[in-house]
Amino acid sequence: MTTRQTSTELTKSETLLDLASEVERVEMDLIAAGGELTPELEARWEAACGALIAKVDSAAIYALGLKQRAARAKEMVQAVKARQSAIDKHLDRLLNYVDFAMGEGGKLEGEVFRFKRVNNPVSVEVLDEDVVFAAAPEAFDQEPILGRLTVTDRGEDGYTVTRAVLSKVKLKALLESGSDIPGAMLKRGHRVEVRCKEQPRSLSQARQRLGGRS
Repeated sequence: MTTRQTSTELTKSETLLDLASEVERVEMDLIAAGGELTPELEARWEAACGALIAKVDSAAIYALGLKQRAARAKEMVQAVKARQSAIDKHLDRLLNYVDFAMGEGGKLEGEVFRFKRVNNPVSVEVLDEDVVFAAAPEAFDQEPILGRLTVTDRGEDGYTVTRAVLSKVKLKALLESGSDIPGAMLKRGHRVEVRCKEQPRSLSQARQRLGGRS
């Protein structure tokens, strides 16, 4: 960095960190000179300070622009999620209607597609974790339905603790074996699937076969 460079030239050629460092170097040189502001130091000081101020403003404008873009992106994401949620709910209502229309048969046939009721895998539903823990604590050590999880608190007084957590895999095995565990139950459900009667077939091909009907 030369003494003849202007603040405009410095703003274009140096980074924000470089300019801040130059201002600090000028201050140190001024102290080393016993506080005497020589023409050379004055020129360096004015150029560095002017360039630093301009660079700070430019960086701030860029940061604010990025912040606005991030806010707009967040709004777009929220709008897409809301749209997805609305579509999912609409699909759920349609499939529930189809499920009701199936009756006991569990199936509806079209020319190209069929709806079919399919059983979901059995899963564990924990209604109240505290009740499960309190149900038979002595059995947990013998029949380890509890896993062990190390949790690190990120607060000001950070500490590490080990606490018990339910293992749904082991809990499911106990329930399926006939054990009665208050606060937990096996959940059996079903879903409605849409299947094409002739594979492979794309949705566009199916629409062509149906003459454009949807």
